[in-house]
Amino acid sequence: MDIQYDKVGRRIKNMRLKQHIKQADLADLVGVSHTYMSEIERGQTRVGLEILVNISETLKVSVDYLVGRKNNDVVAKYGKEIADLVSDCSPDEKKYYIAMLKDIKKRNREYEGAGK
Repeated sequence: MDIQYDKVGRRIKNMRLKQHIKQADLADLVGVSHTYMSEIERGQTRVGLEILVNISETLKVSVDYLVGRKNNDVVAKYGKEIADLVSDCSPDEKKYYIAMLKDIKKRNREYEGAGK
């Protein structure tokens, strides 16, 4: 996969702005200089894997999304909201909610299939 660093930078910037995080604050959270974060967002540097992982964890999006893999758009769109909803839950509660969502999805699909 050929990584287009300018697009990676734009995705990082867009997610940062959606979350109302200042560029300098993201740089501090990730552990890089403000100048380096600016270069990343402008696609002027090849960001390393460790920094990319730190950015993705801080912004609560997948690395796949940041590098442009299409199959993770849902994570980018809903990942933060879901993560916020379960952030104060125990591991057992999280498992319970996942099981509930799977059941709801299954029942919804069955219902939709019966109506066709």
